[in-house]
Amino acid sequence: MKVRLSFYWTHIAFFLLYSLCNVILWCFSPHSGLFLMLIWNAFLSFLPLLFSRLAVWYRSRMKTLWILWAFLWIIFWPNTFYMVTDVIHLSGDAFFKMVSGISNSESQQIVYSTDILLWSKAVVIVSGVLYGVINGINSEMLLEKRMLRHTGTYRYFPILFRTLCSILGGTAIYIGRFLRFNSWDIFRPTKILDAFRFSGHSTAFVVEFIGIFSAFILCVLCFAPHFLRENRLQ
Repeated sequence: MKVRLSFYWTHIAFFLLYSLCNVILWCFSPHSGLFLMLIWNAFLSFLPLLFSRLAVWYRSRMKTLWILWAFLWIIFWPNTFYMVTDVIHLSGDAFFKMVSGISNSESQQIVYSTDILLWSKAVVIVSGVLYGVINGINSEMLLEKRMLRHTGTYRYFPILFRTLCSILGGTAIYIGRFLRFNSWDIFRPTKILDAFRFSGHSTAFVVEFIGIFSAFILCVLCFAPHFLRENRLQ
């Protein structure tokens, strides 16, 4: 199988550097598993990109095997946008505070935190989010361009495909964040259905949460190709 080594080396280099940064931060707060979890989430967000490339490669060679890779892409793809929810780990941190002003004209002023561990935590979380979203965009675009173009309805298929992916992503993010299931738990559908029923969340909240993230993913998938095309023209 002919591969572009630069593609893999880029991801390997990023993952090693990202892992090193998180391990160092974990050493300063060993009681928190957040930084180790971020490494795992970054790895899971890379798998859909790998699976999409394998699906495209096998499509013209072993048509039965490409379905397996496409299926793996479908169930792991939501992990890319799931990383957006990792920003909740910043909710309990105070990056600034309001203090009394030093002059009569200033009743209050903002003083930013000088805790370098806190800012480092923000950097690794945001870096992981960007990495995951980029992998999600690239893998979806790869399948859309290389595989769906062979369908007779390609003119309308991209938006349909993106919409289905977005709904899948929004639903999976809810299941992963609130019900605490993983991608491989798709083989336990009864467990997932039971968790839905006994989640304690109102139907309105579930629909709204899935709707918000589905709309976010759809916007990203629709606008990203135009932004990338614009950069290529410059």
